[in-house]
Amino acid sequence: KEYFKFIAQRITEYKSTIKNNNISIADFGCAAGAFPGYLKSVFPNDTIEGFEYLDELVKSANKTFPLIKITQASILERKSIVELEHSFDVLTVLGVISIFDNVEEILSNLIYWTKPGGKIFIQGMFNPYDIDVFVKYRESKNYGHNNVETGWNIISQKTITNILNKNNISPPKFHKFNISLDIEKNNSDSVRSWTEKKYDGTRYITNGLCLLQPQYTVEITSVVSQR
Repeated sequence: KEYFKFIAQRITEYKSTIKNNNISIADFGCAAGAFPGYLKSVFPNDTIEGFEYLDELVKSANKTFPLIKITQASILERKSIVELEHSFDVLTVLGVISIFDNVEEILSNLIYWTKPGGKIFIQGMFNPYDIDVFVKYRESKNYGHNNVETGWNIISQKTITNILNKNNISPPKFHKFNISLDIEKNNSDSVRSWTEKKYDGTRYITNGLCLLQPQYTVEITSVVSQR
């Protein structure tokens, strides 16, 4: 995945600014461990861990990546891993934020788990306009049933900044993610994302929800701002 490389580059830039080049990195919502596995291939001398809520994915990740510690935990529950206070130099979260309607608790937990001066990188959809968008959808075959699904919320960059300001954290940086390759449409699963080319040759990412996805990596420095 191209954004694996994108975030790894941000981590590399961070590592170049600190004296201790060996750092600890944790990926929250790591699913079957693909991103921690990729990070270990890029940063073999660093400590890489993963955290995932679903037990079956944790088991799969531990089987596929036996050299990486993958733990069952929820990004919403600080008490479940309270011993991790100020444990990691870098935290990463990919494609998870858009599942939740309220991200304030998540941001607070991420700050709690990050060392002072450390970095948090969150990949997802963030609205450059000052509007929070909450998306619910249902496949047509399920019409008449109240089983709507989530996972595609687009929280505004302003809201993220306001929450961090409330927690006395310096304003974040929003790195625009521009994809450089084509992703084909999956006709059997129209919720999966694909790319379309613009008139100028660049690409945008969309899916069957008719969303033009504003993909960004949010870079947060876990240090109290001087105000």
